[in-house]
Amino acid sequence: VPSTHPHRWEWLMHLAEVLHCNYKHSGAVEELNEAISVCEEALSLCPPKYYLRPKLLILQVRLAEAQSSLRASLL
Repeated sequence: VPSTHPHRWEWLMHLAEVLHCNYKHSGAVEELNEAISVCEEALSLCPPKYYLRPKLLILQVRLAEAQSSLRASLL
């Protein structure tokens, strides 16, 4: 999706969801890191009052929890 597309953030949100799902199944840290990065970009592009923004924020929390759990398991 071109960077100028008005709904790019929605595509990025779905991509972040897929990457998170892949991480949960594979345990590949690269998938989690990419999901976090993509989610951050999606949030930066999402209109503040858009009805799907809460879904994106929940995804961000889930990704942060997964990252936190990963870090804890490495200690």
